[in-house]
Amino acid sequence: MIDSNDDNDDRENAVKDFAETIADVLSHTLNEPALIQRIERYLSPRPANIFSSDDEGEELIRHIDKFLGKCGPREEQLIMIPKGKMPPSKRVRTYPLDITNELTASFHRCRSSVCRVHMFHITLDAVQTRPQWWTSMTEEDSQIYARTLSGFFWDTLEIATIRLASYWDRVGQLLDFVFFNIRQYERDGFPAVLERIKKNFAPTFSKVDRDPNWKALLEYANSEKPGGFKWLMRRRNLAVHSTRFRPHEDTRDTLFDYEFNH
Repeated sequence: MIDSNDDNDDRENAVKDFAETIADVLSHTLNEPALIQRIERYLSPRPANIFSSDDEGEELIRHIDKFLGKCGPREEQLIMIPKGKMPPSKRVRTYPLDITNELTASFHRCRSSVCRVHMFHITLDAVQTRPQWWTSMTEEDSQIYARTLSGFFWDTLEIATIRLASYWDRVGQLLDFVFFNIRQYERDGFPAVLERIKKNFAPTFSKVDRDPNWKALLEYANSEKPGGFKWLMRRRNLAVHSTRFRPHEDTRDTLFDYEFNH
């Protein structure tokens, strides 16, 4: 004989668990963007920003507007079409505005990804080294949380690395448009575009060759130091094509021994 009270209790517990889970999901999702903005103030060094003051921000906007003004019609132009008439065949070119908006949006996505990595790193380190901060957590629970958080940490690090590399390819798209007025998405990666500029423009236009920003961009693109572009791309290519990011292990890696030991 089945006790109906047991069925009611099971349903109530299931509903309660569902409600608590949804509440936790909503709380986490709503709080994470605010936490990312708050934590970055305390990181040392702080993640890079496009500008460091309101004055620099306004100056950047003026430069972008000046650049877009030289590229032709703007997206915000209003085109009036009489009723019953076909729209004009000539379309407004929005690529310059689209790619500049994409650059700034991508930059801030990268920045948020970097801050999220730090959040997971701080929490993972605290769980591993300061378990006493969670009085209700047993030693076994602490180990389980540490393993789970470790996986999330390496995942967020991988995502941030791929986003950073993709951001520089978007920079390449903009430079390709500025210098060559073309868009070849399969050939306008950041280092390839810089090399074309170096070969085609720098020898002829000394102003470009001497520009400190151009020199800084070249130095970054060719740097193999930690934080340099080549250093970043090696890790991005490894994550995308070969393996996942994970903690260093002293044990031998069977895959690498088999595939790469020539």
